[in-house]
Amino acid sequence: MKKLLLLTLLFTLSGCSYFTSEPESVTTPNQATQTESQNEEVAQESTESTPANDTFDNVFDETIIGEDRYPATTLPDSIPISDLRVAINEFYTEAMPEDEKEMNYDKIDPEAIETLQKTFSENEVYKPLDITVDQISLELGSKTNYIARIVIGMPYEEAEDLIEEHDILVLNEALSQLENRLVLLAHYDEEADTLTPYHLNNSTTSIFSLAESEGETASDSE
Repeated sequence: MKKLLLLTLLFTLSGCSYFTSEPESVTTPNQATQTESQNEEVAQESTESTPANDTFDNVFDETIIGEDRYPATTLPDSIPISDLRVAINEFYTEAMPEDEKEMNYDKIDPEAIETLQKTFSENEVYKPLDITVDQISLELGSKTNYIARIVIGMPYEEAEDLIEEHDILVLNEALSQLENRLVLLAHYDEEADTLTPYHLNNSTTSIFSLAESEGETASDSE
């Protein structure tokens, strides 16, 4: 059942549509009307059963440790936060090894956060990305996890124009300093005043990833 849920998440979050090839058939006007009515009812039931994204305070129910200069995280309505939270929690519980989980149970040393921030602020490679590093906590597998949050001060596309595969570069730097802890990478759009998460992972396991194309996401499964 859990594998099925993960497979469902993969299709849902990747924005993929699954089509079956069926022979064309003749549909009478009455049949067409009935089918349209049934489709509307199914769509309405689906909408009513899934809470809207704007009913959630943020994406992962995370809490910032210290002062927060950014708005709460959000995602496009095409990615239901309620379904995402359930799927991510199940994936984390099943796929992440216990020793990797335990690395996130203690708070990150503030000096480690400061050192990483200094790297991003002073290194000429990262300077253009206007990066801010802080720490958040969130519940995964009924445990409190302490995670480094890296905010890039511009939309994904702008950052990619400056540095190709910037997200991989930034994550590699963060993980090299924070060992194998989880890291959340997000992008801030100042004009829209929105904060969008793009990656939640450590060096071996990707729990959440929002791909370049909006609405095209993946949650890795074994």
